[in-house]
Parts: sequence; structure tokens; C-alpha cells
Amino acid sequence: MKRQISFRVLGDRYQLELSTEDNNRIFEIEKKSGKFDAKKFYKSFFEGMAETIDYELVQDGTLDREAKYYFETLKGILADVCASVNETCFSQEEIA
Repeated sequence: MKRQISFRVLGDRYQLELSTEDNNRIFEIEKKSGKFDAKKFYKSFFEGMAETIDYELVQDGTLDREAKYYFETLKGILADVCASVNETCFSQEEIA
């Protein structure tokens, strides 16, 4: 099942949020620094997963040019990490 991660602009930062039954998982990037913390990103959306992952990044509201750039970049990163985690952790060879 595809799960949606919302991308939104909140003042001085970009926020990605995945709502789950248990809690909300949130990852943020400050606009000023643009720093992407890969470890926090992984922990926010991938740590402890027990089944294949299928995420879709969706925008929440209208995005300006800079926000669109971050959205598209993060969308690509998310897709690549999902594919890599699924291949590495949930490949058919390891299951068999």
C-alpha cells in the first residue's frame, strides 16, 4: 500500500510528515542552511520497517520556485531510498 508523506512550507523550514496510526513522523530542513541530515531522514521514515516500503511525496499547498526545487529533489531521494531499502532488505532471494 502506498503511503503519503506531506511536504509543506512552514515559515523558515520545509517539513515532511508521515501520519501513522501510532504517531506522526516528521523531518525538517531549515531554509537558511538547506542542510539535509541523512541520518534523521532515514530514522524518520525507514528505521524499523518490517515490510516493503512504498512512499509518495505529496505537496501540501502552493509552492514557490525554491520550494518546488526542494520538493522535486526530496521526491527523487525518497524514491531512490525506497528502492534501495526494498532491494537490500526485502529481496526475494533473502526471503526464500
